[in-house]
Amino acid sequence: MQNNISNESKEIARHTNLIRYLLKYHPDLIVEKSPGQYAYAKQTYITFYRGKNGVYYYCDHEKHKRGEPGYCNDAIQFLIDFMGIKYHEAIAELCSYAEEEANAIRKIEVEDFIFGG
Repeated sequence: MQNNISNESKEIARHTNLIRYLLKYHPDLIVEKSPGQYAYAKQTYITFYRGKNGVYYYCDHEKHKRGEPGYCNDAIQFLIDFMGIKYHEAIAELCSYAEEEANAIRKIEVEDFIFGG
């Protein structure tokens, strides 16, 4: 099934704001440790951040301390590893949320244009 997913969809999913997605659809899975700093509620040593490349990641600081590989990965892998979602479903879920966010932004832009905001 992985081969049927376009590279564009994979990139959209990787760049989807994982923090806002979790806050909206899975608020029980995310906690704010300090202003603007979020972590996985079940294991708060796993944190979320946006990389310089615009991709959203999670980082398992316990694995990092132990020198284990794979301590950081992208939003797609978070949905797979911690939410039990299959690869193609994770991409579809994140792309759907990205489209929802884009539509909300377009609506705001149109309203501002119409009302002179």
